[in-house]
Amino acid sequence: MDLDRDGMELQLLTMQLQDADVEVRLRAAAALGERGGRARSAVPALVSLLSDGEAAVRRMAALALGDIAARADLAVPELTRALHDADSDVRRRAAQALREYGPEAQAAVPALLAALGDTEGKVRLAAARALRRIRPRPSADAA
Repeated sequence: MDLDRDGMELQLLTMQLQDADVEVRLRAAAALGERGGRARSAVPALVSLLSDGEAAVRRMAALALGDIAARADLAVPELTRALHDADSDVRRRAAQALREYGPEAQAAVPALLAALGDTEGKVRLAAARALRRIRPRPSADAA
């Protein structure tokens, strides 16, 4: 794909994250997530969607942030806050996204440890998997 065209598409998708239509925001976030690290410029806009009024949009924003896994300085604090979202699927997606940041998400460890006590099993499992990636156990060979 031509770099200029790709850049224009990223700009358009990023602008669509602010659209009044929920479906437009959902599709734009999903499309940005599919671009992975190439969509790093959209991280600030995706982070702002973590406080969207629609749970589906917050879930998709967390998923996209995990797929992009860039700009940990912006994303990790907000994904950590999302671990306290009223919607359990948002909490699960936030934990999954933090997992994708790996050791860069070290600041989220206390919140992830707290999420191990979540009322929803899928959130507990996602938190445990994130912790495993963020704080890997030393190998037996290292001892």
